[in-house]
Amino acid sequence: MYIKTQCNIKGSINLKKKSFLGGLMNNISTFDNTKTTSIESIIEALIKACINSRPSYFKPYLISDKVTCKPNKQGFYEFFKYMLSVSKKTSEGELFLKIKIPNAENINVKQYKFYDTKHLHSRLTLVVDESKDSINIDILNF
Repeated sequence: MYIKTQCNIKGSINLKKKSFLGGLMNNISTFDNTKTTSIESIIEALIKACINSRPSYFKPYLISDKVTCKPNKQGFYEFFKYMLSVSKKTSEGELFLKIKIPNAENINVKQYKFYDTKHLHSRLTLVVDESKDSINIDILNF
C-alpha cells in the first residue's frame, strides 16, 4: 500500500560544523531538546534533509530523546550522510517521496522511499517506526 504525497520542503538551517554531540548543543540556541519536539517536526526535518541531500538539516533532531536508531546515533548519522551523498550522485533531477506501508497490520511502520525522475527504483529508503512519543529510524541499503 502506498500513500501518495507531494513534498516540496525547501529551506535552510544555519549550523556550524562541530563535533557530533558535544559542540552541536553549544551552538544551537533555537533547538529545544525537551518534550516539546514533536514527532511530526522530526519527520519533517528528516524528509527535508533527504530531499535536499543535506544531512545537517536533521542533525539537531537526531539528538532528541524521542529518536532511536541503530547501531547508535553517531553511527546512524555517518551512514545517513554517506547514503545521502550516494543518492545525490546517482539521482537525476529532484527527489520526491512515496510512503509505503509494508504491513497493513502495523501501520506505524512506514517506508519513506525517495525517487528521482528517471529511475524505476528508489534512490533512498528509510524505515520509520512511529509511536505516540518516539520514532525509530533505519536505512535500507541499496
